[in-house]
Amino acid sequence: MTRAGKAIPTRADGVGGWLSFDGATVCIRRGGLWDTLAGVSGQRQLPVNQIADIIFEPHTRLKGRGYVRFVRADDPLAVMRRLIDTCYGPRDAKNVALLDEYALMFRRDQQAAMKSLVQAIRDARCAAQSS
Repeated sequence: MTRAGKAIPTRADGVGGWLSFDGATVCIRRGGLWDTLAGVSGQRQLPVNQIADIIFEPHTRLKGRGYVRFVRADDPLAVMRRLIDTCYGPRDAKNVALLDEYALMFRRDQQAAMKSLVQAIRDARCAAQSS
């Protein structure tokens, strides 16, 4: 895929999984040990038009690992997930992201690829909403 003459990544690795995007569908694959124990391992597909919000929390030295979380439009807990991210701080939000099947954590060395892929997903989401 390209955007303004620049190639954008279609896959970014995270902690215990990866995130991919084909232009219309986001695919989240989680398979680490903790994901299996928490019951969130496996592959999830989410069409761009079903994404209500994208929460991207970058990695910092103070907070540790970053995460990206996709809030589905039909998610009954969407309001609660947004409140956790805004009111309870990044440490608690990261702990909740561990148990969210539509979230993926990443390390500092994975952040640049994850950020550009999330931006491509945001652009596709805006294009889908405007058409």
